[in-house]
Amino acid sequence: FLALVGASFSLIPYASRAETKVTATVPNKIRVPRKSHPIVPPGGVSLYHFTNTCTACHACVAHCPAHVLQPSLTEYGLNGLFMPHLDPNAGFCNLNCNQCGRVCPTGALTSFSLEEKKQMQLGVVKFIRENCIVVLQGTDCGACSEHCPTKAVTMVTEGRVRVPRVNETICLGCGACEHVCPAKPNKAIYIEPHAVHQVAEAPPENKLEKGAAAKELEDFPF
Repeated sequence: FLALVGASFSLIPYASRAETKVTATVPNKIRVPRKSHPIVPPGGVSLYHFTNTCTACHACVAHCPAHVLQPSLTEYGLNGLFMPHLDPNAGFCNLNCNQCGRVCPTGALTSFSLEEKKQMQLGVVKFIRENCIVVLQGTDCGACSEHCPTKAVTMVTEGRVRVPRVNETICLGCGACEHVCPAKPNKAIYIEPHAVHQVAEAPPENKLEKGAAAKELEDFPF
């Protein structure tokens, strides 16, 4: 069992983390107000369903191409030790992937289609304006908007800079915005997880930003 856990962590290559040329030079001060539970993986239905069905076999962790599914430590409490959670620090959930739901042997992650994935809301985006480097430094960024697959995060002009604006109704909670946010030591944008997964509204004209969140991280443009 311990060997399996070790192997799961070893699957996270350095290349799975986005690099950005935008640098935070002014430290922010507001801590991200995390909920008491992590982001339940897609297909997990709800915190209750997932934690009462998952056996921490790590089949989903091993098959996640984005390496965003990570074994938990205390995130679910002691009874949820090593159960997978979606960790935006490690990556973000690919819009065009349903591997985890296909390989789960217990039904903790139910099978879902790629069409269902396009409106499966794991959580919603939150923006802490005071933490954003655009506000603190007057530095152009837009990394969060660039990687949002539904454009739940857009940039609006305020004076000489463009600042993120969020639309929770079309957010999927994939974690792309949080993963690429360069703000330090605290993120300026993050995903607040749902205890029960919701259905997001379809983006305007039902047109997803094709390939935005599925881009290879090595191609990160900033």
